[in-house]
Amino acid sequence: MRENPEARLCERLSAWLTEQGYAVYCEIQMLGYVMDLVAVKDGVVIVLEAKTSLTRRVQYQACRGQLYGDLSYAAVGTSPRKRSLEHCRKIGVGVYRVTPESVTLVLEAQRMPNLPFPEHRRRMLNMLAEIEPGGTAGLPTCAGIGPAQDCYDRIQIYREAHPKATGRQIYEEVSNHYCNHRSLQAAMRVVEQNRRKRQRRLRASAEV
Repeated sequence: MRENPEARLCERLSAWLTEQGYAVYCEIQMLGYVMDLVAVKDGVVIVLEAKTSLTRRVQYQACRGQLYGDLSYAAVGTSPRKRSLEHCRKIGVGVYRVTPESVTLVLEAQRMPNLPFPEHRRRMLNMLAEIEPGGTAGLPTCAGIGPAQDCYDRIQIYREAHPKATGRQIYEEVSNHYCNHRSLQAAMRVVEQNRRKRQRRLRASAEV
């Protein structure tokens, strides 16, 4: 399978943050929003979104991360354009550049003086307290290939043998890369919905 560049970027960034003394958590889901990485150190919560380049999409995702953390960053693998950096500066989002050789701070994030939704941050910290740091981020989830698809198939096999299994039991017994059973269930619903859509498209194409 071809290497996923965002997964490699997340892996390098996670390793670097760990070296800096952060506890790093991957693929953290809160209220339907999945954060690539969440890093915690000395009570400071950092949310990081990873993409190969500093697109408006990753800028928007990083801006949304300000609802959950003290600092929010976009981490990219290419040199950001000046215009994109200026937009990030205006919205308070920081930028890291991640290469195979190094992780470089390009733009410092602005710390939010007053979180608009402090209960979101508290809820996330409570969830992180129940799980171990680590995991895998940046992997494809809904393109018909990837770890989520493989996990979905494993769950179907497990359910055939254990039809009364609960969501927590499935999370504990079936190999997966999710932080808790709720994240696993949410991701599997997305996989199932996308598979049904693909099946409908295939049937429609066959009828033409």
